Amino acid sequence: MVDYVVCRNEERRNEMGNLLHLIDWKEKNNREMDKLLSVKEALTVQSMNSGYEAEVVKIIHQGDQFVLKVWNRDSKPNIQFQYHLLQMLTQREVPVSRPLAWGVDSKENKVLLTTYDGHPFQTFSRKNITEMARILSKIHGISPYQIKNANLPKYQFIDYFFFGIEEHQDLSQLLIQLVKKAQIAQSDFIHGDYHFENIVEETETFTVIDWTNAQLGDKRYDFAWSVFLLKIYGISEKHASLFRSVYISEHSISQDEEEVLEAIACIRWFLFYRKNRIPIRNNTLDKVQKIIKNNPYLNKTLLYT
Repeated sequence: MVDYVVCRNEERRNEMGNLLHLIDWKEKNNREMDKLLSVKEALTVQSMNSGYEAEVVKIIHQGDQFVLKVWNRDSKPNIQFQYHLLQMLTQREVPVSRPLAWGVDSKENKVLLTTYDGHPFQTFSRKNITEMARILSKIHGISPYQIKNANLPKYQFIDYFFFGIEEHQDLSQLLIQLVKKAQIAQSDFIHGDYHFENIVEETETFTVIDWTNAQLGDKRYDFAWSVFLLKIYGISEKHASLFRSVYISEHSISQDEEEVLEAIACIRWFLFYRKNRIPIRNNTLDKVQKIIKNNPYLNKTLLYT
């Protein structure tokens, strides 16, 4: 990561003063950013859990907390798009982190500064799972025309979500058949990776983070991916069932559609699994095997790969 970031699991005062001065800010919320940039003393910097695409730190000053995300790895998403999207979603009262600025650091890495909105989702209660489903329903209820100024991207479905699948012929052939059957339509506003690790909470208030994959897509797939991950990583299968029923009460999906989209989600998971890019817990494979056995569209040979 850039030079000013602290070591993981540490917190200290930044020795270089206000680290925000080291960034070339391209767009910013002038009122809040001018206040932050006027700070001459050192800021407190605390490392946070980071994903595959970027490094993340928390910035603390006089009780105010912010999140600085730095894309310093292979992924080079459009951060200007994310900044404008978060602005528009904030205006529509979607629970997202409020964007303060985006820019480029001294190593040409794109950076995004937002509010800090809590710790990772941890409490799998009926109330929380219900709220999690309703938030996704609200996201999918937003017409792309309502946020057209964000210039939502549209990608080729298989190329984007299944990058490298051509190296796995068994998965690729099955996926092509299922995508054709599902009649994937890319006309909805989707998050692209909606699951509990992309939700943070603070005093029973939830905020959806990581909008890197937001795009014009198929909300049925967005929903199916969420349910699949909840089934295999959630604490109880009842949580996935509750999430599903709450969402479907607002967005109708047939059982056949669900099974086809679940199979597509499972293929994506297996692709990540083969690339060693997915977490495996004590009972993860058992749960995946159960899904394969119960889904009529999945090739049972996946159980042995």
